[in-house]
Amino acid sequence: MNCSVSVLLSLLLSSAVHAKCATETYIIGGFIGSYPDSAPVEGAEISVAYGENAGGMSAARTAVAQTGKDGHYSVELRFYPLGSSRRGSDECNAKLTSVSVSVSAAGFESLSQLLSLNGTVATANYSLKRTAANGGGVD
Repeated sequence: MNCSVSVLLSLLLSSAVHAKCATETYIIGGFIGSYPDSAPVEGAEISVAYGENAGGMSAARTAVAQTGKDGHYSVELRFYPLGSSRRGSDECNAKLTSVSVSVSAAGFESLSQLLSLNGTVATANYSLKRTAANGGGVD
């Protein structure tokens, strides 16, 4: 009984914290091509990991997208901007300044990279090297 009350209280407090600030939407989009010919890589999976600190509670988030036939993708990130001021009070002033982007596709080497954000819209284009088994060879 105590456990269920604790979980319910935690959920209610978490909802109240998120209700204080409007959710911000960040969009990361771009093109995934093969190296060195820049041909579109269809079906590549793009995973974007980011964190938020709402009301002193840290949370890891992940958003995922796949490229279309043209190699393009778009990922939408939902971010709660609750942060703390110098006075110790909570304010809606937090910004998402960087994310970790991972890209993988069958027949290609995976890559991961830290992407700095300067606003709510970012473009991130990547080139994937073919694996040796897929005609990539050694450079």
